Amino acid sequence: MHRLFVAWTVVLSTLILACSLFADDFKFETKQVKERQKAEIKALQVKHKYAKEMLKAQSIPKSMRTQMLNEMKREEKALRQKHEDELEILRDRQRVLREAQSG
Repeated sequence: MHRLFVAWTVVLSTLILACSLFADDFKFETKQVKERQKAEIKALQVKHKYAKEMLKAQSIPKSMRTQMLNEMKREEKALRQKHEDELEILRDRQRVLREAQSG
């Protein structure tokens, strides 16, 4: 009887420890993803800043300038969508693991 009690205590404490480690891991992973996304956004903003300065410095036809500005907007929109998708995938993974642990 004593052995059974010790075995159940070990199993229960292992499960509790595993759950807490998963939670810390997801917080860390979410933080890393958000930091990387922030860096990508900053890099794109700097790229666009210099591209706009280049457009102002050169005599480029208005149609070409408009085309380049629209391309920059498409790049920003695509990056935002990519970031939303990454966070959604991360949330889905967390949800699946939580359900697997509880179920």
